[in-house]
Amino acid sequence: MKVIIVDGLTPLQEYLLQSKNIRIKYVTCGKKNCICRLGKRHGPYYYIRKKTPTGYKDIYIKPPKKPLNLKYEVVGKSSIIVDVKDLKEIPDFLRNCPAFIIKDEVTLNES
Repeated sequence: MKVIIVDGLTPLQEYLLQSKNIRIKYVTCGKKNCICRLGKRHGPYYYIRKKTPTGYKDIYIKPPKKPLNLKYEVVGKSSIIVDVKDLKEIPDFLRNCPAFIIKDEVTLNES
């Protein structure tokens, strides 16, 4: 069954950590005998940079714990079509977006 999710692209990108606002950082810890001193830094750490009255603040976020197993295609600028067997397979982060079931596919014959 195919379902179109209106404005579902932004939540999907944020979930997949492809948003322009989410940054990735590798850091050194400062311990004497740590491998990070030789160039292999700790990370990746994901964070969002927020502007405050005194400057900027980095807010660290957790990456997704399991990979997203969802077949989808982008439609237009902000919507996606997902291919699921049951509506329960739609991830929680997309449940607040309007969704419509596509019952029939239309093919256009160009003459």
